[in-house]
Amino acid sequence: MALVLPVRGQADWDIANNNALIYLQSAINVASSQINGVTVSGTPNVDDVIKATSSVTAHWAPGGGAVGALLAANNLSDLQSAPTARTNLGLGTAATASSSAFDAAGAATTAQTNAGSYTDAQIASEVTRANAAYLVKASNLADLTNAATARTNLGLGTAATQASSAFDAAGAATTAQANAIADAITKYMPLRADIFDVTKYGAKGDGQFIIDGAITSGQADLTSTSGKFVSGDVGKYVLIKGAANSTVTSLVAQIITFVNSNHVVINTNAVTTVTNALVLWATNDTVAIQTAINAAMVYAAAHGTATVFFPTGSGYFYGIAGPLDTTHSGNSQLYLAPVVTTANKSNLIFLGVGNGSVLQHWLQKTPQLSGSTLVSFGLYANSTVQNSDITAHGNACVIGGPAQPSGYGTSSLLFSNMGVTFKDVSILVPHSMGGLSYSAGDMSGVSNCCLFDFAYGTAGVVPDGDYVNPNLFAAGLSIGWLMPANGNNDLCTVRNVTCHGGFVFAFFMTEHAVIDSMRILYSWSALCPISTYFGSVGASHAMWVNQLSAEGCVNEVNIFGAGVSGIGPFLNIDQLDTEHSNITFTDRNSGTALAAALGTVRLVGLYTPSNVTVTAPTGLKIIDGQRAYPSKTVTANYNVSVIDETIYADATAGAININLTSAQWTPNTYTIVKTDSSANHVNVIAQGGQTIIGTIGLGTGTAALTSQYQKIKVAPQGGINTNWYEVL
Repeated sequence: MALVLPVRGQADWDIANNNALIYLQSAINVASSQINGVTVSGTPNVDDVIKATSSVTAHWAPGGGAVGALLAANNLSDLQSAPTARTNLGLGTAATASSSAFDAAGAATTAQTNAGSYTDAQIASEVTRANAAYLVKASNLADLTNAATARTNLGLGTAATQASSAFDAAGAATTAQANAIADAITKYMPLRADIFDVTKYGAKGDGQFIIDGAITSGQADLTSTSGKFVSGDVGKYVLIKGAANSTVTSLVAQIITFVNSNHVVINTNAVTTVTNALVLWATNDTVAIQTAINAAMVYAAAHGTATVFFPTGSGYFYGIAGPLDTTHSGNSQLYLAPVVTTANKSNLIFLGVGNGSVLQHWLQKTPQLSGSTLVSFGLYANSTVQNSDITAHGNACVIGGPAQPSGYGTSSLLFSNMGVTFKDVSILVPHSMGGLSYSAGDMSGVSNCCLFDFAYGTAGVVPDGDYVNPNLFAAGLSIGWLMPANGNNDLCTVRNVTCHGGFVFAFFMTEHAVIDSMRILYSWSALCPISTYFGSVGASHAMWVNQLSAEGCVNEVNIFGAGVSGIGPFLNIDQLDTEHSNITFTDRNSGTALAAALGTVRLVGLYTPSNVTVTAPTGLKIIDGQRAYPSKTVTANYNVSVIDETIYADATAGAININLTSAQWTPNTYTIVKTDSSANHVNVIAQGGQTIIGTIGLGTGTAALTSQYQKIKVAPQGGINTNWYEVL
């Protein structure tokens, strides 16, 4: 501390006192700069401490260990250099090692003792092991410890261990590439100029379906729990089965509002409330597909042939919602413009992906969508409109050529000079209980048509009861498929084709047509052989069927018109396979066409022989395939069937009348034998007005068999207004 001395002249100034103060100040200064003989330099600041620099000197320095001081609480972590500190303490490198780095005390002595006890064998083994650490020149690397590791160390790849035969010769890949490109030119469709892919012209093929659609009568809100609606569905066409009146059945509309994935609004109100309904919707691909067809026809006109290709789309099917085109001499949503008869015939192929003929299962809740499928949204509003349109323009259809109202197919000189083939394609139209659907196709005005692995039908399903009563279809005029009219030039082949059902007339078969295998389901009339239709010429050539399966149809065969000069059609069916108790052959001409038909039909399958019916006399020989020989034993009155040939009559219980079929047109002969020894007669009776001419019949309408084993064989005279003759 410093003392303030009085100044000379002040009142309190005194020499003696002032000297005393000066001495005191000197003592204080000495006391503050020396402690126990140690000289302390510097001026202290707050919190400074005295730091010794030698045994006789020190200085003031900051406290808290910030400069040169170690704090006890830091446990030497505040040393400036721990290695220097260890050196200053005289510690060696072992000081920082773990105890596990050293053997325990005495371990070396123990090891030496153990080594001294080694046997000769053990020593020899150790010598061998030591020598093994080196490679022997003569071994040529066979003594490597690990050859795989050695290859890796040399940088060799896995190919180093392969034989040269594991690799192609130099240039082989280039050759293979050239060959593949050459092969692809003929197979890969996008590289072929004659292939017209409908998706390249804008077709989407984005059709979707649900089976839980719901809509209320008088409302336009279509709902579902499937969650399949998307905002992009606005503008698409939609078909709701059952939501129209009972005759039309299917409601066709457009989606105008997307509410959510389970709810859209359509542009018309439902007529009938439905739940769990089949609903189909899609973009209208009509224009895109027609553009592809037009381009293919131009190419075919220049090169002879072209293919319209339907690849797998983004959904289940292609939507066809365009109007009927009547400007190209036909009546179809997709049209095939006429080709003049003096030009080279154009061959147009409609090709899909996969087998289109796959048949829907009877428990299936959706129509079959297989191959490349086209679904039409076309449907007549009532039978009056349907009849008027057909009369004016021909049968409305999804795809077709020129038709009869324009003169095509009515003369052998006027057909569109085109051959059309459908393969791996299926076509569906809306289901209508009143038979108001469009045809899948009308080829009646083109020269030739071939169907391979193909299917068509309405969008109906068995579990919903859509085919319980095919009689209802007869209220309309729908025809499933029409082959080229009679007069075509002989190239109409059908192989592996399915009609799923729902039509009035399932299949119009014309002359020159050959069906190798076909199945027709759930229609009012299955096979319709055509002699004349819509002013066409009469059939003069045969129709042949190898295998036809017809199930759930009211009429198995329904004939249209008589052939040229009233003879024909000429129809032969090797196997008509059916599962129907009542087999019916009929015609659309009050018996005239059925009578004129000639040929043989063999029935097979599940049916009741006694229920085989012809609605008029017929020239068809109908064979009962359920019997090895067409004989029958009777004990009571019996009406002879067209499938009978020999009747064994046992009159033990009383007289029996055997009533013959009409002798008109029939190809059958009948043999009747009385098998019993009683006196009861077996009377063979001709139909009204006809006679049995011979030694037993004597030109009357009845021939009586009176004794055991007496028999009569009768054959028709032939033609109309005819009688029976006894023959040997």
